[in-house]
Amino acid sequence: MTDGNLAIAGSRSAKRIEINRTFRVLSKEKLPSAETVMQVKAYLDQHYSSKISLDQLAQMFFISPFYLSRQFHKHTGYSIRQYILQLQMGEAENILIFSDLSIKEIALKCGYDNLPYFYSLFRKYAHCTPAEYRRQYTKTDQKKSS
Repeated sequence: MTDGNLAIAGSRSAKRIEINRTFRVLSKEKLPSAETVMQVKAYLDQHYSSKISLDQLAQMFFISPFYLSRQFHKHTGYSIRQYILQLQMGEAENILIFSDLSIKEIALKCGYDNLPYFYSLFRKYAHCTPAEYRRQYTKTDQKKSS
């Protein structure tokens, strides 16, 4: 190789290295940070009663579903599904205690149109049926106010 060819080869190599460095920097900027995960969490806090898949959520935040799932768990300690379930069941508990809505209306308000499925999930979450939960906590509140 002549000196001219070495200079061109060296120049190409340097450009390739610079492109690789730039790509790594840009790639890191696009990866979900704790801030992105908190944005997803804030979105879920507002839309927990909507039916949304992991794929749709990842699309909305321009990241891979697998990576979003991993990062969400890393930063919150919960899978996305667990987090949504916790929000829904927590809301169901509040509505049961502080309203006279029927259990079917509560299920619908929390995003469940299948009442037996809602009962099943609620029982796993609270270790009692929604009706038992309402009775238990409304009696407790009545005793405290007496």
